[in-house]
Formats: sequence, structure tokens, C-alpha cells
Amino acid sequence: MTKQTKPPNGWGVDALTTHLQMAHENRFATFANKKVESQLLIALDGCFVKIVPALINPNHPVAAMLLIRTHALFRGACEHAMAGQLPETFNIIRACLECAGYSLHIAKNPGADRVFLQRHDDAAALQTSKNMFKVSEVRKTITAANAKAGEVFDLLYQLAIDQGGHPNEQAITGNMRMIEGDGKIEIQQVYLHGDGLQLDFALKSTARAGVCTLEILREVFPERFRLLGITDEVLKLRRGL
Repeated sequence: MTKQTKPPNGWGVDALTTHLQMAHENRFATFANKKVESQLLIALDGCFVKIVPALINPNHPVAAMLLIRTHALFRGACEHAMAGQLPETFNIIRACLECAGYSLHIAKNPGADRVFLQRHDDAAALQTSKNMFKVSEVRKTITAANAKAGEVFDLLYQLAIDQGGHPNEQAITGNMRMIEGDGKIEIQQVYLHGDGLQLDFALKSTARAGVCTLEILREVFPERFRLLGITDEVLKLRRGL
């Protein structure tokens, strides 16, 4: 596809592309005005950028593929957080955490890769996969490998569920605006948050998810993380989170 740097004809004349353009501009504003938060996300992405090309001849190919998908999901969470799309950010954070957890679960449980790949073979395979990859089972594997990462995973996962991973109360009321006037109350749902507590919350939560997933994935590929300096880098980046 040819790279296009200017908006094409017809862009921004309808509700959808206007919304997409506003989200795009919000990301510019976040990058310019939230320098510390933006640079932290960039640094965490840089850790993923280092490890992905180093996944040559991995002992656990499926786990390696899940690491790459974790990176893609982290970028998606960054994209939505920087745009001020709070519930959507947490929906992706949930998937990002699960992807990293699945990677470790597969690496630590012989045969789990086959169960994962055979999920859709038949009804029995589907049920076996569902049982093996329950979040509670994945959390046990994480905790056994790294107790602190397991604790943080659980906290972030539950937060993601509450804030948008499921259509829960906080995902609705936390993105609601009430306007009183002319004898009526208008209730609005916010699609794109501007600067404020909600934006800060989304950015910090995304950074925390980035740190947590990298620490989980380090348990899958410890030597590669160490040789590339990612282990030490994550220790520095998690300070203050």
C-alpha cells in the first residue's frame, strides 16, 4: 500500500473519520504535553523491539509468537491511551496481559502448545483448551515462576476487567459526563478524554501493563532478556509505577 501523508479526499467529512482524526490529534497532544509518560511508553516499547528480533530458534515457538502478539497489543494499548480512549485501552490491556501469561503457561507446561494449537479441532479439544487456559490456571503458573509478577498480574487484570475489559459499571460511570441546564440533566458518554485524571490513569496503567508483561516474558526467555540488557532496563523503568 502506498504511504499517504496527507488526509485523502473525503476524510473528516463523516462522523467516523472525524473521530479517527480527533484521536490522531489527541496522540500528538499527549506526546507533546505528557513527555514523561510518553517517553516511558517509548522506552518499554524499545524493550520489546530488542527482544523480538532475538527470538531465533526459540525452544518454545508458540510462546515466542505470543510474545510478539503481546508487543502488538501493548502498542495498541499505547495508541488508545494516548488518544484518551479509556475503556478501549483497558480492553486491550486485558488481552496484552493474557497473551504474556499464555506464553509463560505454554513454556512451563509440556504439551500446552499442542492444546493451544488444536483448540478448534473438535468440541473436546475446545473444552480442553478452555480448561487449560483459564485465567486462574495461567495466574498460578505466573506466580510459581515469579510471585511478584503474579501479584501484579492479578491486580492489573482485575483492574482491566473493571475499567473496560468487560462492560462493567466503572467502565460506564468512569467515562460519563453529566450536564445540567434548562431544567434537564444530559448524560453523555466520553469517547475521547482530554487532559486530566482519566488520561493520566490510562497512560500509567498502560505502562504498568508493559512492565508486568515484560517481567512475565522474561521468565520464558531469561537468558535472552539478560544478554540484551532488558532485565536491567525494566527494573529501572518500573521505578515509581
